[in-house]
Amino acid sequence: MKWVQAGSYIIQPTEEGIPVAEIPSIPGMPKDAMVVYDGGEHALFFRNKTEGIILDFLNDVAKDMLMKADKMAICEISKETGNVAPIYRVPIIHSKEKINVQTYKKE
Repeated sequence: MKWVQAGSYIIQPTEEGIPVAEIPSIPGMPKDAMVVYDGGEHALFFRNKTEGIILDFLNDVAKDMLMKADKMAICEISKETGNVAPIYRVPIIHSKEKINVQTYKKE
């Protein structure tokens, strides 16, 4: 599985209480996508069976939103054009086991 650490992303709520993650777009369409969250400072977004994005260092507001929600909207934004393509909803799987995430710092 290829993992990317999201360097810049936003999570904000909708009026319906569904969190929306705005992330840089990845070529191709997602398939069987989901977010796995354990209540900690990281969430794992499985875009498909071979690509995943680590949503790291979640603030307390984002943590609360993710714990209360059962689905999340993903809004992929093109780095080149700034256009949204695509936007879709995925289930949030709440894990009772802690997710062990090793993140990397840029030198």
